[in-house]
Amino acid sequence: MESFQYTSDRIDDDFTRRMARIFQMVVELHKIGYQGLRVSPVIHHNRFHLLPSLFMTHPGAHGIVIDQDWVSLSVQKSQPIYATYYPLDGRLERKNARQCADEFIRQKPFISQLCMVDDYEYAGWFESLTGEVEKGLRPVVATYSSDPNAENLVQFAYDDETQITPNIFLMGRGEETDVRNIIKTFPLPPLPKIDGTDLKKLMTNFIEGNHLYRNNESHLP
Repeated sequence: MESFQYTSDRIDDDFTRRMARIFQMVVELHKIGYQGLRVSPVIHHNRFHLLPSLFMTHPGAHGIVIDQDWVSLSVQKSQPIYATYYPLDGRLERKNARQCADEFIRQKPFISQLCMVDDYEYAGWFESLTGEVEKGLRPVVATYSSDPNAENLVQFAYDDETQITPNIFLMGRGEETDVRNIIKTFPLPPLPKIDGTDLKKLMTNFIEGNHLYRNNESHLP
C-alpha cells in the first residue's frame, strides 16, 4: 500500500518557508484575477522574477523567462516590468500569503494592472508547482552544460538561433546549480494565451503607463 503524504512538517527552515511564501502569494493573486502574473525562478543569487505573461509571449521564452526584447521598451529605473523577490528579504517577514499579495498590488500597481487576465491553465499548473515548493524543493530554470563532465547547471538564455529548450529542475537542499542536487524535473508551463481584447487592453495600459512615468521622470529636479 502506498504511503500517504501530509502537509505538516514539510517546511523546516527559514529560506524554504519564505520561498514557499512567494509562491503562495502568487497563488493568492491568481485567485483574485491576476492570473497573468508568472514566476521566473532564476538559478543564481536566490531570486525569483515576477512579471506579466505579456512579456513571455516569445516562443523562445517558453512561458517562464522574460522576453529580452521587452526590457528595452520599459522604463527600467522608475518603472521596471518585473519585480524581484529574494526569499530572505524583509517583505516576507511576519506576513501571510494574502498580506503579501495585497502589498504586492499596492507596491507594484503597474505590473499588477498588466496581470489582470484570465489564464486558468497556467494558474492550475502553478498551483501544482507550488505544491512541490511546499515540499521543500526549489525550482530553477536551467540547462545542462555542453561539457559532459560539468557538475553545474547553466542559466537558460534563449535566442532565435540556438532554439534551446530549458528544463525546470526541482532541487534539493544545497547548491542550486549542482547537478547532483537535482531531485526531479517539472513540466514547462503552458504558453501565454492572451486574446485580442485582453491584448489590446494590456498594450494600452503598458503604453499609457510608460508615457506617464516618462513624463513624471522628465519633471524631476
